[in-house]
Amino acid sequence: MCLTAFMQTALLFLGLLTFPGNMLLGLGIMLAANEVPRIAQQFGLDSSVRVNMMSVVHATITAANLTRSVARAAK
Repeated sequence: MCLTAFMQTALLFLGLLTFPGNMLLGLGIMLAANEVPRIAQQFGLDSSVRVNMMSVVHATITAANLTRSVARAAK
């Protein structure tokens, strides 16, 4: 559980650092953070998380709205 939390936090932080230079890459990295528990589970690491498509859709919509808000604020 600690590994997945660390990896998610690291990817979110990396995405936020990348975002000002390249919005699309930063958004992609932040969306990848949402997939860490599912990928860890594929390699046998118990993340106690079941894949839920609504969770993935919600995370994507939230990231898109965040991107729009930050882009408007940057202008």
